[in-house]
Amino acid sequence: MPKYILELHEPPVGKGTDISPEEMQQMIAEYTEWSRKMGQAEIVVDGWKLTNEGGKHLVAKGGKVAVTDGPYSEAKEILAGLFLIQARDYDHAAEVAQSCPHMKFGRIVIRQVDMMEE
Repeated sequence: MPKYILELHEPPVGKGTDISPEEMQQMIAEYTEWSRKMGQAEIVVDGWKLTNEGGKHLVAKGGKVAVTDGPYSEAKEILAGLFLIQARDYDHAAEVAQSCPHMKFGRIVIRQVDMMEE
């Protein structure tokens, strides 16, 4: 079955996303339950929440690589996490994504994994 990455995008911390500790616990519980159900259905293969720190951006230009901190303070959204899923096709992957708790406040991008032959 084809594999897809669900990219979970959301506004950066502090850009209208402040939530209480209780709301955070509720959100974690919803993601955990969704992931468990999708795992039992053999749809979710794996998933990761990315840290809130910005990471690094690398850009090649003129034969040199520039490394900068990121994302920038003016960023409108960040990549907050990923799920690796199995789905019949993009339509099925979209159905799965629509059921994800992230759709309550964020944006999900679906990309098919190219299982390149060796």
